[in-house]
Amino acid sequence: LSDGRSRERATQDGGLRDIQTWSLGFISTSEFSIFSKLQKAPGLTARILEFEDTKWTVSAQESDFIKDTIQHNSGVVIPKLLDWIFTFQSFDDFLEQTKTLFKQYHGPITVQLGNIPMASRIAQQVALILVAADLLKSAFNWDFFDIKKIQDRIISETKLTISQSPSEEAWDS
Repeated sequence: LSDGRSRERATQDGGLRDIQTWSLGFISTSEFSIFSKLQKAPGLTARILEFEDTKWTVSAQESDFIKDTIQHNSGVVIPKLLDWIFTFQSFDDFLEQTKTLFKQYHGPITVQLGNIPMASRIAQQVALILVAADLLKSAFNWDFFDIKKIQDRIISETKLTISQSPSEEAWDS
């Protein structure tokens, strides 16, 4: 996991298997700034978004609706999400829709980010968050989910984080 790529392994006929790669993204909430603990790790500053004073819902009613939906699924959304996924003709249809959503979000996000360091990598992570939000919106009929607003907020915070980066060396670490 630490390298973001799989180990080199041989196939049955002695050739090399394709190397798999991945990137992990983390979302964390806290009452205290995570950056206050990262002062000596500028490379992490380039990879973490922090949302200060963010109001994610427009009313207490929306917030309660989300909380109730989660609690009525034993704190886990997966069972209801799986029920929704099984409404597709096949799992391949679901995957195709997911890939289409990813492409739909990735392009505009890349444009929004412009020439910032690591724009492509950041755009992939933001697109995945938006795909997840879009799927949840569809599965739970959360019409109040404003995906564009979520996208704009993440992009805004990304640009703010980058502008406050301690040094250019953060982007190279």
